[in-house]
Amino acid sequence: MKSYLLRSILFFAMAALAGCAGRSPSAGEPRAVSVSELNSGVAVIGELGVRLGTLVTIEATIVDGDELGSKMNWGSYLLKVTKVDGNPLNPAPMLHFYVFGSDVDIEPDHFSLYEMKTGKKTGELNDRQIRELNKGYVGRKVRLLAYEEGAFYGNPTVSESLWDCMIWQSAPNFCFQTRLAVMRGLPETDAYEVVPPSPEALEELRHRVDDNEWKAPRLKVGTVSEDLLKAHPSIRRAIAGKKVSIIEVTPASPPVDDDLSSLPHIFIFDENEKDERFWRPVEPKR
Repeated sequence: MKSYLLRSILFFAMAALAGCAGRSPSAGEPRAVSVSELNSGVAVIGELGVRLGTLVTIEATIVDGDELGSKMNWGSYLLKVTKVDGNPLNPAPMLHFYVFGSDVDIEPDHFSLYEMKTGKKTGELNDRQIRELNKGYVGRKVRLLAYEEGAFYGNPTVSESLWDCMIWQSAPNFCFQTRLAVMRGLPETDAYEVVPPSPEALEELRHRVDDNEWKAPRLKVGTVSEDLLKAHPSIRRAIAGKKVSIIEVTPASPPVDDDLSSLPHIFIFDENEKDERFWRPVEPKR
């Protein structure tokens, strides 16, 4: 938690050095928007082209912030996002990021990358060490599950009567900055292979069936349709780049309204990792 808070503070502190473009005096007063509107009546569209807080799959290239010529980016890595949910972005935005999930092998700055690679913390890195860190990292292409978030930062508007009371920050006028929250690393491809269920898969499924107290459910071993993948993107993410067994489990009793446990379920098992990847209800065909 301390690490997360520190990174948040550092991000918005560095944003001060970016020099957010201030409002031109000739532009007139901006339209006032209440906080309640931001939470309900206004959709803020970020650099990714979707509403802030929308979980998406991105394809990006890791960029060395030291090469970008702005003090805001010193010591940091950014993501140059080229695709969102398979759709190209042009121009491709470059965004700061932080890691807020599992199965992610990227880091947002020199020190956290050093710790990830060596297992040791350090408070100082020389140019040679940074060059070594960057090898194989800067320029690397990644697929990630992430969302864009934002916040306002900067010096407040001050009336003349309070001018002498102001503690000035090394910051621009109050402005808005966004960054990426990275939740999961994804395989380079969505391709997957379906194989017959192993004994380990069947044993794990037996536990699931027992937990639901189903008697003599029908099992259908096979694959998943494109319609089902479109309706449940989480299934596609669960099987992407994997060798899996897939079993559709249908209770013997008819579905009961508002009882999800009575619906047919999809069971997906990673046969390489010997680990359950997916177990959720799906709507029956009508």
